[in-house]
Amino acid sequence: MVDSRPQPHQRHSTMRLREWVMLICAPIAGVALALVCYRLAIGYSGGSHASRVVDIAPEQVIGNNSLWIDDPKARFVLVEFADYECSPCKRLNPGLADLVKRFGNKLRATYRNLLLTKIHPHACYAAVAAEGARLQGKFAAMHDLLMASDELDSRRVDEFARRIPLDHNRLHDDMIGRDKAIVDAEMTLAVNLNIPGTPSFFLCCPDGKVIDLDLDQVQDYMR
Repeated sequence: MVDSRPQPHQRHSTMRLREWVMLICAPIAGVALALVCYRLAIGYSGGSHASRVVDIAPEQVIGNNSLWIDDPKARFVLVEFADYECSPCKRLNPGLADLVKRFGNKLRATYRNLLLTKIHPHACYAAVAAEGARLQGKFAAMHDLLMASDELDSRRVDEFARRIPLDHNRLHDDMIGRDKAIVDAEMTLAVNLNIPGTPSFFLCCPDGKVIDLDLDQVQDYMR
């Protein structure tokens, strides 16, 4: 029988990684606090809102990351900005997947990070780990585990990484390098887009329009 428990050298490495990620996530907390204050100021509660066209190129919203649910033939791309500790995000996740499947080869979906670390202390570690899984071609597996779990402390996230499984050494290297840069860039984009909270959705259309909308409004634009 193969012992899947982390070996001593892995445990020490993981402990250092947790401390490092918590340290580098500290600056994100300032952005997160600003977003929380903005939500309170405008009375944002995660409810429905009127759709609007956003003056930005689709490529900026979609980003360079591989898509979560990808069909190369799809003409529309749905971008979700979310937080892995956000309860509404978790509740919507199954419906989002079903929506994409319902439209078959017309709709693709991707996930981007909007972390509210002042109220979600484990969101940054989960997000950075998910980006590490993306680099190993296993984002969907990690994403679904994170969204389905009510507990996302670093030990639980590390357990998911072993369960998938992910290459531990590569994940460690990526989490303290490229992944953090990705999360930083996505947080900056969220601020520039004036996104009030999570979850938020943008539909990138074939004609180049980017529409800020609710999930239940997507079908109105799928023509």
